[in-house]
Amino acid sequence: MSGAISTCIRAHINRLDCNELFTTQDLLTYGNRGAVDQCLYRLTSSGYIKRLSLGVFLKCDKWGNFRDVSVEEVLKKKASTVGGTVVVQETDDGIKYLTNLSSSSVVVNGERITLIKTSNRKMSLGESKAASLLRKFWYEGKNKASTIYTDPQKFGPLKSLKRSEKEELRLAAPLIPDWLNQVVNRENFGKWLNKEEARIRRLQELHRD
Repeated sequence: MSGAISTCIRAHINRLDCNELFTTQDLLTYGNRGAVDQCLYRLTSSGYIKRLSLGVFLKCDKWGNFRDVSVEEVLKKKASTVGGTVVVQETDDGIKYLTNLSSSSVVVNGERITLIKTSNRKMSLGESKAASLLRKFWYEGKNKASTIYTDPQKFGPLKSLKRSEKEELRLAAPLIPDWLNQVVNRENFGKWLNKEEARIRRLQELHRD
């Protein structure tokens, strides 16, 4: 029986594209967990596949090489097996990985990664630059976020958003607290921005002089 399971698993992997990720969960239709794990162990030992994290594997290319896989890709693949999602969030303290699943700690390519349980509203914002900024300001809280227009480090990224990304801020209003919506979608923002840019240009000219 184990030979038949092994044959089915090999056939499944052979149908995958080179350097494609797959999970143990994908293979459980061919046999019980113990038999599947044994087969994957043998294939990993032979160098045909590479184990990236618990339950997540990578098929080699036709030359037997493996591509570099980001932590983000592995985490998303892992979460998808149980209907979860993962969003990458840039913070002042570095990259954080948010999820709608329970908070947990996993090892990816030998590195321990922490997944932080996050509310559905924050997750629903998406993964764009605008969404990341909204979550960052949201985490900071009302008092700190209100300094966006006086803090160059905060205002700079907001100012650099494309028109479509600024529209995204407006459309996100139903998902974010009212105080945050009032901060990022400031009334008469366009006129204020023009005045601010003019002020910065004057300061730059004075500095050059």
